[in-house]
Amino acid sequence: MFWLVVRASKTTASQCLFYTGAGVLSCAAFSRPRATLEQQALLPVQAKEGRMQTTWVIAADASRARIFEMDDSNEKLREIEDMINPEGRQDGREVQSDAEGQNFSGRGLQRNTSQPHRTPIEHDVELFSKEVSRYIDKACYDKRFDSLCVIAPPKFLGLMRENLGEQARKAVTEEIPKDIAWFEGPEIERYVREHLH
Repeated sequence: MFWLVVRASKTTASQCLFYTGAGVLSCAAFSRPRATLEQQALLPVQAKEGRMQTTWVIAADASRARIFEMDDSNEKLREIEDMINPEGRQDGREVQSDAEGQNFSGRGLQRNTSQPHRTPIEHDVELFSKEVSRYIDKACYDKRFDSLCVIAPPKFLGLMRENLGEQARKAVTEEIPKDIAWFEGPEIERYVREHLH
């Protein structure tokens, strides 16, 4: 009968001592150094998991949402989705609605400004933001990315914040209030390289 005792040093090789009833039987040292717990905690996540970390970049506005992918290998942005909302390019100020801010009373037609009104275009843009958010939420659930950068004009950026699910919101590492959705691919990549931290 014998016991095996492993002695681990922070900076040197691990050592094994074999004990029997008569005392130490043999002693051997492993030549491969081991990392301390502190060092292990500092290892990149991709090294621990054996894979690269993937970042999705969303370049969106009311009329278009383009999704790009990049990883730690510093490769070029890869466009993986291009979602179009034609109505988003229209000027909502030109859209008229008979129901806008109106109500009827005994004295005839009156305008009611007590409640904010959304034009049909604004409603369509909100639906588009929800569609984009659902796509991102599904991708987050499927673990297709590790972090998320959203680049959009302030109003649409606010809609994305409202409509993204909790897990996707947690994955957002950067928000940039800028409209670059209609830039050419190389221009978007250059902008991302210059502004993404």
